[in-house]
Amino acid sequence: MSWPDRLQGPWRLDVRWREVDGRLECNGLEIQPLEDRGGMVLTAATLRSIPLGSIIDEMWRRRAAALAHAAGLPAPDASSDTYVPVFSRVEQPRPRVGRPPKYDTEHYQNVARVYSTAFAARRSPVKAVAEAYGVKHSAAAKWVAVARGRGFLPPTNAGKARSSGAPNE
Repeated sequence: MSWPDRLQGPWRLDVRWREVDGRLECNGLEIQPLEDRGGMVLTAATLRSIPLGSIIDEMWRRRAAALAHAAGLPAPDASSDTYVPVFSRVEQPRPRVGRPPKYDTEHYQNVARVYSTAFAARRSPVKAVAEAYGVKHSAAAKWVAVARGRGFLPPTNAGKARSSGAPNE
């Protein structure tokens, strides 16, 4: 691909691809003068001005169109905002990244039970959760919020404890 002008360059950009976890990923880029014009210098300013994301996306689309053609599939619509490369339709699901959840559904159900019991006894429900689990008040409050978000406790207004279906007052 020539850049910044597709026909005249003056730079030629070659994008290299490699299969990583069943997907094609960009793993290299070579930049050289389109012609040996003598005295052409690749400056830091030129490097910063190259829209690498756009170039890689365009090259990805070209590769997707070539793969679609080779597979006998219709060419993808590259003008669409929802364009998805053809080969992503057949790739394996991506593994989940990040650390796994520390607490499961049962944990938040138990938090809701402790909270409801303390609420019924007219004790501070968040404090009861903190004491029951030996955690700080802020951690207990976050757990209560998650339990509430998962539907184990009814909605409430900020700063008002609520455990039953009765409206806040």
